[in-house]
Order: sequence, then structure tokens, then C-alpha cells
Amino acid sequence: MKTLKDYILIILGDLLLATSVSIFLLPNQLSTGGFSGLATIINYFLDIKVGTIIIGLNIIFIIYSAYLFGFKFIFRTTISILIYGLFSNLLQDKFVVTNDLLLASVCGGILSGTGIGLNLIANSTTGGSELIAKISNHYFKKVGLTEVIVIFDIIIIGLFIFVFKNIDVGLYSIIAIFISKKAIDIIVEGINYAKAVYIISNKTNEIADIIIQKLSRGVTLLNSEGYYTKNKKQVIYCVVNKYQLSDLKEIVKNIDTNAFVIINEAKEVLGNGFSKN
Repeated sequence: MKTLKDYILIILGDLLLATSVSIFLLPNQLSTGGFSGLATIINYFLDIKVGTIIIGLNIIFIIYSAYLFGFKFIFRTTISILIYGLFSNLLQDKFVVTNDLLLASVCGGILSGTGIGLNLIANSTTGGSELIAKISNHYFKKVGLTEVIVIFDIIIIGLFIFVFKNIDVGLYSIIAIFISKKAIDIIVEGINYAKAVYIISNKTNEIADIIIQKLSRGVTLLNSEGYYTKNKKQVIYCVVNKYQLSDLKEIVKNIDTNAFVIINEAKEVLGNGFSKN
């Protein structure tokens, strides 16, 4: 069932990504970077479907990635690229939703980021700059994946401005890329979005008891010592979801108005009431 769910996410993600490129971005000569952006430029000069170009551009990187990382890693990515290319070819030149560059960049960015995010959740990628980044990171450990993707996207946007002789195209493409990256973050991290909270108080036990009773969240007590006062006490550490944060602050406020509370963002939380993946 887990494998079936993953492939459903891959297919849905590829459909959204293809819709973004073929219906919103390509007709307006916009891009969210990556191989889809490069394919848009090639399509401008050659009468070849964008989906076909995307598959062709990815082939050499798929083969080399299989050599470096093994067949298991690349299998889902290969399937995703083929489905993405097929959907792109089917949707290209069918209809255009809007010719407004701002609307196209916003809608295209949201759909693109959502599609890529769904692929990442299913342990797959749509190829392109993600594959290039992973290969680069294999040889140059100090170069982060995100850095490579950003550099590649900047190059693509530069090419867009040069080829289409229109600065507006490049600027609106930057908007599309920004929105796409935010959508990816929401899809991949937003599902497990949580807050890690440290509470320093003289009423540790009372606060911990109420958190367990009312919020049904686990509490960890950390031994601490004030550097200046040398007073020893226990610090409450707990993780709550975004909907429980206001309740937690209210609990602390009602018990100890002098409590010192530190709230950090927890990018991903696994187990005990959160994601099990």
C-alpha cells in the first residue's frame, strides 16, 4: 500500500507539474528554472514537444546517476520523468488559461512546486537540476544541493532574458521560482510542521502535568544550572503542532507568569503523534 500511495503521488505530482509548464508557463515564455526552463528555450527554436525535450535532456543524467547511486534510487525518478514528459506533450498547445504574466507566474509556481513536492514525498524527483545537484554533491561534498539548484536556475533565467530579449520575462520567472520553492517547502515540511519549546520555570512539575493532560504531548525534563546564580532546576522540553502552540503558551502563562519560554521551529518531526515516515 505504501508503494501504491507513492506512485499515486508521483503521477499526481507529474500531472500538476506538466499543467504548470504547458498551460501557464510555456505559453507566456516563463519558467521555474530547471530542465523545464531549458526545454522551453529549446522549444522556441525547434519544433519539438517540451515533454520530449525534457526526457531527452534527462537520459544521460539518469544513466550516470544509476551508475553512481544504483538502480533502486533512479527507478522512480525515471518513471516520474517519463510520466511528466508524456503529460507535458499531451497538454502542450491545448489551451491557455491566462496571458497575464503575474497570474501565470503565481499559478505556474504553485502548481510546479506542489508537483515537485509530491514527488519528493514519494522518494522520487522529476530529474533535471535535482539530478545535476546530486551528482555535483557526490564529487564536491562542500557544495550543497540547494546551491547547485539555485545556480542552475539563475543561469536559466539569464538565458531567458537573453533569448526572449525581455527583462519582464526574467523577472516574472524569478517570482515563479520563488513561489515554487515555497510551495515545495509547504508540501514537504508543512505536513509535519511543529514547534520545539523550552520552558524554564519554578513550577516545572505543574506545567508538565497540564501539558500532558490537556495537550496529550510528551514532556522531557532537562537538568540545568544557571551560570550566574548557580541555581539548579529542570527545563521542560516538548514538541507541539502549530495548532497547539497558542494553548501551550496560555497554559504556561496561567501557571507561571515569570516563566521563560523559547520557541523554535521544528522542520520535521517523526513519531509519537506526528508523521511515522
